[in-house]
Amino acid sequence: MSGLSSYLFSTLSKVGGLGGSGVPDFPYTLGAKFDEFSGRTLWEVHAAQSSDGKHEATVFVFDKARGPSFTSVAQNALKRLRTLRHPSMLRYLAGAETADAIYIATEPVVPLALELAADRSGADELTRWGLYRVSEALRFVNEDCKLVHANVSVSSVFVTKAGEWKLGGLELADAVGAQEGGQQVYRHFTSVVPGYAARMAPEVEAQDWARLEQGKAGALDGWGMACLIHECFNGDLSSASQMQTQGQIPAQLWPLHQRLRTADVRRRMTPAEFLQAGQRANGYLDSSFVRACRFIENVAMKEDDERSEFFAGLDATISGFPAEFTKHKILPELLKLVEFGGIGSSGHDAKVLSSIVQIGKGLDEAEYNELVAPAIVQLFGSNDRALRFSLLEHMHSFIGAIPAALVSKKVFPNYATGFLDAAPAIREATVKAALAVAPKLGHKQLNGELVKQLVRLVADPEPGIRTNALICIGKLCTAQRSGLELDGDGVSEASHRYVVCPALMQALRDQFPPVRSAALSVATACAARWDAMDIARRVVPAIAPLLVDGERPVRVAALKAVGAMVARVEAHAQGMPETMAKKQAPAAGKQSVGAQAEAAANMAAAADGWGGWAVSSLSSTISGAISLASSLPIAQQQERAPSAPPVAAASTSRVQSDPSLVQHQKPEATVSSPTTAAPARTQPALTAGATAGGWEFNDDWGDDNGDAWDIGNDDWDAVDKDTPAQSTPAGGMAAVASTPRPAPNVTVAKTSLKLAKPATKKQPAPRSVPAQTGAAPRRKGLVSGEVPTEPVLSSKTGRIYEKRLLQKYIEENGREPQTDHGLSEDDLIAVSSDPPAVKPRPPTLTSVPALLSTFQNEWDALVLETFTLKQQYQQVRQELSQALYQNDAACRVIARLVKERDEARETLATLQAQVGTAAKSAKAAEDQMDVDSGKPAAEAEAELTPEEVYYEKAAETAKVLSKSRMKREVPAGLVSADAWKTAKESEAVESLHSSTKPGIFSLDLDRSGDLALTGGLDNHAEVYSRSRDQTLATLKGHTKKVTAAVWVGGGGLDQRIITGSADKSVRIWAPKAGNADDANVRSIGWTKASIIKHHAAEIAGVAVHPCNEYFVSAAVDGSWAIHSMDGTTLIADTIDSPISKIAFHPDGMFLGIGTGDGFAKILDVKQKQVLATLDVSSSNEGAADVNGLHFSENGYYFITTSPREAAVWDLRKQKKAHAWTLDDLVPEDSREAAQFTAARFDVSGKYLALVADRLYMFKVKGWSQLAALPAGELPVHAVAWSGETSSAVVAAAMDNSLRYFSPAQE
Repeated sequence: MSGLSSYLFSTLSKVGGLGGSGVPDFPYTLGAKFDEFSGRTLWEVHAAQSSDGKHEATVFVFDKARGPSFTSVAQNALKRLRTLRHPSMLRYLAGAETADAIYIATEPVVPLALELAADRSGADELTRWGLYRVSEALRFVNEDCKLVHANVSVSSVFVTKAGEWKLGGLELADAVGAQEGGQQVYRHFTSVVPGYAARMAPEVEAQDWARLEQGKAGALDGWGMACLIHECFNGDLSSASQMQTQGQIPAQLWPLHQRLRTADVRRRMTPAEFLQAGQRANGYLDSSFVRACRFIENVAMKEDDERSEFFAGLDATISGFPAEFTKHKILPELLKLVEFGGIGSSGHDAKVLSSIVQIGKGLDEAEYNELVAPAIVQLFGSNDRALRFSLLEHMHSFIGAIPAALVSKKVFPNYATGFLDAAPAIREATVKAALAVAPKLGHKQLNGELVKQLVRLVADPEPGIRTNALICIGKLCTAQRSGLELDGDGVSEASHRYVVCPALMQALRDQFPPVRSAALSVATACAARWDAMDIARRVVPAIAPLLVDGERPVRVAALKAVGAMVARVEAHAQGMPETMAKKQAPAAGKQSVGAQAEAAANMAAAADGWGGWAVSSLSSTISGAISLASSLPIAQQQERAPSAPPVAAASTSRVQSDPSLVQHQKPEATVSSPTTAAPARTQPALTAGATAGGWEFNDDWGDDNGDAWDIGNDDWDAVDKDTPAQSTPAGGMAAVASTPRPAPNVTVAKTSLKLAKPATKKQPAPRSVPAQTGAAPRRKGLVSGEVPTEPVLSSKTGRIYEKRLLQKYIEENGREPQTDHGLSEDDLIAVSSDPPAVKPRPPTLTSVPALLSTFQNEWDALVLETFTLKQQYQQVRQELSQALYQNDAACRVIARLVKERDEARETLATLQAQVGTAAKSAKAAEDQMDVDSGKPAAEAEAELTPEEVYYEKAAETAKVLSKSRMKREVPAGLVSADAWKTAKESEAVESLHSSTKPGIFSLDLDRSGDLALTGGLDNHAEVYSRSRDQTLATLKGHTKKVTAAVWVGGGGLDQRIITGSADKSVRIWAPKAGNADDANVRSIGWTKASIIKHHAAEIAGVAVHPCNEYFVSAAVDGSWAIHSMDGTTLIADTIDSPISKIAFHPDGMFLGIGTGDGFAKILDVKQKQVLATLDVSSSNEGAADVNGLHFSENGYYFITTSPREAAVWDLRKQKKAHAWTLDDLVPEDSREAAQFTAARFDVSGKYLALVADRLYMFKVKGWSQLAALPAGELPVHAVAWSGETSSAVVAAAMDNSLRYFSPAQE
């Protein structure tokens, strides 16, 4: 039986029934154990591998022999880990339970306790990110799962290969209200967890479960976070009292740690609150490393402009990241973004690819092939041009690490499509990348595909691409000197002879000088590998015209090329026999021709000069010279390059020098040449060593001392893309060079070759050239490539064409084939042939060779047609792809705009419902009254009540101000945020009010910032002038403290003052007549104009309407009223809460009211109803007075302050835009006595002043803190900004002082 059991065990293990560890359904094999970690938890931790050996893992093993209590806790851990899934929690892979043990397999991790003991690079940033991940996991457990972890410590946190922290240790995790055996797990089993007693929370130690359940969710885990932080920086805990010592805990983190370890469970910070507080500006978790990691993880939810900004600086951001974190965390995330398209708009892929390549440089070959290579191979299939361009640009940096087989099969087919791309930038980048791809290709792919594609681009419309294609061909042909390691012999001899050489011959006739220079340089470098016969017959004749090219660099390169060719031919000639002549006598005709040619040569040698040779040749041996010329290769008969210098007037014409057009007759019958030639296309002059569009043509090709082909990127900026491309002849019009076949001679009469000048009117039909007798080879038509049946001669270039074909071409194009010269039928000269040309008989299809020839021709035509169709298909496909991408981008933009439009409409509808509808109903009611009364509109308007007059004035003011606000510009000379960072106290004014009752409760500055109006505890209001440094007036009359004092109309010596007091009265003060003479200080003052005793309780606040004709007052009993400047009460009402502060909205249609029970209310004055109620007491322990309230000039921000919190509210969304608590700003030693007391926006709406233990200044955009300054004896009940440019901030303290704060530099 034992043998059968062994057999079954072995068989089941192979088929997966038993894992490699021998545990049923547990496919992991245990490896080395982390001995250093033993005893810190209930588990033994092992490194492990999957049974197939492909994946790593970590296995936690629990021995059930330890007892039932321990087993219950381990089973709870297995259950919770299996069901809780979160990116910040330990990832569960598999689990199994046997009679003896419990097994849990997770992702490969290492205990944090072991990592902290090691010396890690980037440990500070990894710790920040680790605490962020742990607090995020605990927030998920506490708030989303409604559980408590109850065992947070170093022993319950594990670290991945990337250095990321993952939360485990779920032995005590349970729901707070869920009963298990009458008690929660964390109540009953804490004693079985090793080391738990040293980090036990006070409420757990006291078993005060009721207080724990009454506290905030996660309060117990907040204590655990404090323990974890202490252990991370100061080592293991032996008792909870050790956490009172800061030790190595960073100063940024220490205040948060203190709040986490607060003994009062109701005030203790939770992990969710720790996460929120740590991410605030300049918080411990607010680092570039943490922000970058968060952004990458949530990039799919970011806006496109945010992605662009982030990816633009990604390379610089990740350069400072720890290497292991970058490799195992950032790189997989970036690869995921590219693979699954989570990046967004076009262009981002290219930026991410750049970062992937940068990270890939630090990987070894195996890691590169495993992580980076597959993703890059996949990217080559993308249709995104920006991505493809980036791939081509970075090709040299990553292609070397990709296996050659993968490049050949997967990369190259997609890469090769770039040669046919419609975008010139893609084609050029494809050419440049060819040198990086070539070493990875096989011999057949290199010669059969890559070289041919490059040769095809020698005829590209873009001159820069043609030049770079030639450079690339040259480097491939001279691979050894270029440092390229190509497969086999590199470019084969057949490719040299039948592919490269013809392409160079074509490039030598290019109209762009750098192309000709590059072609000559390639020919020079390749001369050693070319056949000597080809050089003599094809190459040298093609180069010869360039020896007199119009561009000096071309001439220099041509001379060097000829020298290299001659040296190659000389080397070949040395191995040739003395003669190749056959022993039998030559034919009579050929002998006579040879004799004539020899005679001509002897006469030329004997002649004294060019003229003597010409006369001799024309008078005696012209027929022999003609016959000799007709046997030369066609390449010598080609037209010189357009950039070559024009032919001198004394030289013979093309017609005269062409032996196929001249009859062997008497010297006087020869044709005279025209004195003018067709204008040549102008090319920019190039000097030696000069550059053409960035490409320098020097003499470094074929250098004996080194490599003439530099593989660096410098060569690729050779040609300026802005250089206009020269037009080239259509491929179908190129002359076809072939061996001339015998044909009837064509003779031209001298008198018939007088070229007609261009005429303004239509000329008669082309003139006929009479036929002459003789024997000369017939020229082929340059269009058809066949002997023309009706030949005509171009008077501009001397070329012969088939009349029928040329007429059709002129009708369609208006120019001559192969040139840019304009041509009409009047420029044609008819040429007579004797005997007339006879069309060859059609081929007979009665023989196999004839059939094969016909089939071959048909096949060639079919292949060419297929190739053309594929080109057109590819172009249409690219255009369609581009259109689809543009459509997708447009749809995204439209969707975003529609969303913004809907939000704007919703906001507008809300405002219209609150304001517009009421205005319309009031207008309708007025119209009805007019109709009912039967009185004219003017009379009805004259009979409006004061209240109705106020409503009309308020609506008119709101309309004007709302329009002007949209066009409002930043005030000129506004102090910058950087200047405010240097702010300091610039002036202190002491003892403004009576010293027997010190204290200033109200402060308002005039528009200039010079006059300060204060209300004090001494029952007086005072006007202080900063420029005069003295009190100008003391306003006496109130019998109790002045709680509010404001200027009317922006303030000034000529403006009213309104004050409110605890004596329940409001007073209006009018300026004295003497205030106009501001030079006499004694005459300045204000007199009591009106006293308003509408309220029955202490005045809480006074505010002036933006039209400066009305003001509002409010009392602590909840009553409020609007008055005119003459003291008449127009509107009065009450709310159901005590009022502590009141202010007008900048448009004047609404009131902002702060209440004594912790709420801020937005009130519609006309409807007398509350539009919004905002709770400002969330961070205060119970209800608290709103002791500060102010609207921003932009109309949608307003700030409220209560003793323990200051909050900025967004009226559009009716929620907090930002908030501060005392814990955020005030040091712990000052926190108990501090409270928020006042806040105020400046007139531009750009800055905010906030008073707590000191004066804090913030920039509204981003809410970043600019300065924190001491503001005198606390509390400071009032603060104000000075002037339109916000040049100073003034704080009124309880010591009767005004303190001015200004930037130290501006």
